[in-house]
Amino acid sequence: MSRGEDCSVGNLLTCVGVGILLQSRDGLGRGQLMNSGGRQGNAMHACRLVPMNQARFSWCAKEPVGESKRRTRKAYWKWGAPGVDATGTLVDMSTKRNPAAGNAASSPERGDAKLEAAIDNTPVAKADLCAKPTAEKLPGTAKNAKLVLAVEFFRGWGKDILDGEALGDELAGDLKKFLKANKAELHFIRRPGRAGQDREKLGTRQLFIAWADAERAGYNPEEPYTPILEEMQVASTRDLLELDLSRPGANAQAKTVDRNLLLVCTHARRDRCCAIFGRPVAAELSKDYDEVWESSHTKGHRFAPSMILLPSNYSFGRLTSEEVRHMLDGAREQHLTFHNNRGRGTLTPPAQVAELQVARHLLGVGIEPGLNDFASREIDSEIVHDREGNKSKTVKVAVTHFPTQKGFRVHLVQTDPIEVLTSCGEQPKKQRGWKATVLEEI
Repeated sequence: MSRGEDCSVGNLLTCVGVGILLQSRDGLGRGQLMNSGGRQGNAMHACRLVPMNQARFSWCAKEPVGESKRRTRKAYWKWGAPGVDATGTLVDMSTKRNPAAGNAASSPERGDAKLEAAIDNTPVAKADLCAKPTAEKLPGTAKNAKLVLAVEFFRGWGKDILDGEALGDELAGDLKKFLKANKAELHFIRRPGRAGQDREKLGTRQLFIAWADAERAGYNPEEPYTPILEEMQVASTRDLLELDLSRPGANAQAKTVDRNLLLVCTHARRDRCCAIFGRPVAAELSKDYDEVWESSHTKGHRFAPSMILLPSNYSFGRLTSEEVRHMLDGAREQHLTFHNNRGRGTLTPPAQVAELQVARHLLGVGIEPGLNDFASREIDSEIVHDREGNKSKTVKVAVTHFPTQKGFRVHLVQTDPIEVLTSCGEQPKKQRGWKATVLEEI
């Protein structure tokens, strides 16, 4: 960007450090520099302007000028992070220690010349950005799980919920073994906002058990299946070790509930973008939708806000608040939303892509697909080589649509590798996706 440009419509300003400037997306004028405490000021943060087609998913700059990475991280977690709503406008993310966090007040004493100098003279490494849109397709990227446990955990999730920081090494180790033995995945959840942490005073924790997969729940996978959601109260996370996960209904305290659950990733210690983009969405939606909870890692930081719809276990990414409302309203009526749908997490990546491809085909011929209308499975795979000797894989997936009793076979090939920034501060990695080449009714 040339000298003289400012944070006007079409640009956002990101600061290399714990501060961030996100303004002007709604055309309200010039942006404001905010330091790590959430105040406008003269903290030495290196900044740069980012074009709007990159900015919403390009935050995660790491380090203030002249400070260590270690100090940066410490300051970030002490003060909290600003948030951004669906329009890109800063929203209140205040904490008890710093009520001003997330609020960027005007500052007439900071001139454009100093700001422009900081922008123009500071290089920003490619690995300093995350969640940047690429050619990567969302279908086929859902986190795989056939049985999901979501337990309320009020604070201090650690970088990984089972790394011992949150639970201690002994309990974390026991839970890892328990989950592996029961082929289950675990999420920590909490209610959005300060109220979510205040619920600790209740003395119990909410637990949800989502039986997303027919076969894992003990049913015939070739027959129609409606995923089951159970809920119960537990005194502590240690109580999870006493659960009977052999089948739905095996735990006397658990009751089956006829509703959906939306887990919105806000796991800042795992990836800051999830908190920046996920927390405001969860906070806004929770006012109208009781099924919305903040969640630990849902896979796919680069798709923030990343979320999982239970018990069907469809994953979504990069949805605005209004788009999430549309998806939740549809889910209440068992309708399947296609927009930014990453796939059903009970399936392998190619089967995720194939199932959504069939669903789109049916919609195109006037049949509206539902959340639980399909059964899909891989039936064949083959390793192939191109003329240069590069290896890739082809897969065939069988998809059944129960309401019409139609069967389909989808042929898929791996896409060419592309560079993807999978997480904050990491080097780009090459990822391959899946592309449907043939869809045939059988």
